[in-house]
Amino acid sequence: NSTVVIHSGHPDAEQALRRQQEEISFPVPFDWLGARISFETHGVGEPFEAAGVTVTLIRQHHSHDSYGYHFARDGRSVVYSTDSEHKLDNMDAEAAFEAFFAGCDLVICDTMYSLGDTVSLKQDWGHSSNVVAVDLCHAAGARRLALFHHEPTYADADIQRMHAETIRYEELVRDTRPVLEVICAYDGLEVEI
Repeated sequence: NSTVVIHSGHPDAEQALRRQQEEISFPVPFDWLGARISFETHGVGEPFEAAGVTVTLIRQHHSHDSYGYHFARDGRSVVYSTDSEHKLDNMDAEAAFEAFFAGCDLVICDTMYSLGDTVSLKQDWGHSSNVVAVDLCHAAGARRLALFHHEPTYADADIQRMHAETIRYEELVRDTRPVLEVICAYDGLEVEI
């Protein structure tokens, strides 16, 4: 039997996964899974080691709490920050994220909406815009931004348009900062760090 360790900031992660596997939601009960599964809860800002990688969590806003993850190894770092709403009109409140993203080689960021959507129709829906992601990455000195968690109603052409608009926005606001490479995440994408 294999062992799977699930690391989370949520103390009720096991309970949530067990509920997900209940008959009403899924045909295979949790206890039927072939691996031994254990859960480890970690505190915000308390680094831990997993598979030779140092991992740190940050609490995010997504209607309720969600967690972003900072992975560091051999002088390289990646942030995974999705299901999180960052607000352009309150960048002072984003200082913790600026520090969390600081100097990252890659920030995988929730960019579900355009700026227009986040300040009008979909404000407080728990997701961010491409514009605020660029601003946070610039402030943090990140090297590369992966647009992620695309709006489910978008066709490929819409996602490509948002990618092009994000690149153009980055060029317009860059000023004297180093170039922030903007890529668009998709299923199967592999990125060398």
